[in-house]
Amino acid sequence: MTNARFLGTGLLALGLVLLQLSQVEAATPSKYLPDNSEAVLRIKVKELLETEIVKKNALEQIKTALRENIQLGLVFDTLGFDPLKDIDSITIAVHDFKFSPPMAGGTPESPFGGFFALVQGNFDLDKFHSTLAEAAKQMPNELSVSEHGGFKVYEAKQAGQPTYVAFLDKQTAVAGNKKDLVANAIDVHLGKRKPAPNRTIVNMLAKVSESQPVIIALPLPSAAKEAMRNNPQLAVLADNLEGFTASATVGKDATADIFVHTNDAQVAQQLRGQLEGLKLFAAAAIQGQNLPGGELLAELVQGLKTNADGKTVTLKLELTQAMIDRAK
Repeated sequence: MTNARFLGTGLLALGLVLLQLSQVEAATPSKYLPDNSEAVLRIKVKELLETEIVKKNALEQIKTALRENIQLGLVFDTLGFDPLKDIDSITIAVHDFKFSPPMAGGTPESPFGGFFALVQGNFDLDKFHSTLAEAAKQMPNELSVSEHGGFKVYEAKQAGQPTYVAFLDKQTAVAGNKKDLVANAIDVHLGKRKPAPNRTIVNMLAKVSESQPVIIALPLPSAAKEAMRNNPQLAVLADNLEGFTASATVGKDATADIFVHTNDAQVAQQLRGQLEGLKLFAAAAIQGQNLPGGELLAELVQGLKTNADGKTVTLKLELTQAMIDRAK
């Protein structure tokens, strides 16, 4: 084989490998998420808790908060469940966003119609089922049990709002504010239903890396577009803003990258300029409020880096250990 052919073959092989890696790295919706999901947040809990910045600045506070919540502590002890060790990741999906102003003096309305959570970790199913069954007997008005597809579905009520929970296996739990969201996940698990996520959320998730411990995908909801069209200052964005993605890298320090996706490079440049002006105003406003942690928050905002590359505006936030130490 000549050197030219060898080089060409090598470059082709390298290209195929890079293509495969890029496909593996792109985040995709879990098969259990509702097909009509309009926003997705995933947090790799265990991975975050093991990072240096979290161990040094937040882990003890989290443990203290859990210990001080006596009722929650008793539940975890009874279940033999340690959320700091037994939860690997939490994925949250919502749909049916609402953008209506709150009623004066009334109960705040949920900003979305559907809420679904996928929790992956380690669950002692025998303890969970026996404990929840006994709790349902003791508190029938707060907790009830039904079945779907041979799986127990627990309905917990708090302030009149229901939450449905089911355990698909020892590593997977699902929850939602509507029973059909949990029922659909069970059907997918049983192979009775094939997932069909909307292309918008699939495309938006593909813009972030699967390897990141925190990822967010939020296509601009149609309700938000309508609200923006009614505001003269935001009307241009309504037809040019596709949505947002974000990811976080956490280790000794923490970095968050927020991406604003538009369909017009000129709009992206204009948006970046507006964000730069807003950054200075926001930092000054925070400093003037004398809020707890305000100094750190103001420094975060002041250090915000913006960039417009083609049709995408990037915002980079950096939280360093040195910044935290200065704020103490």
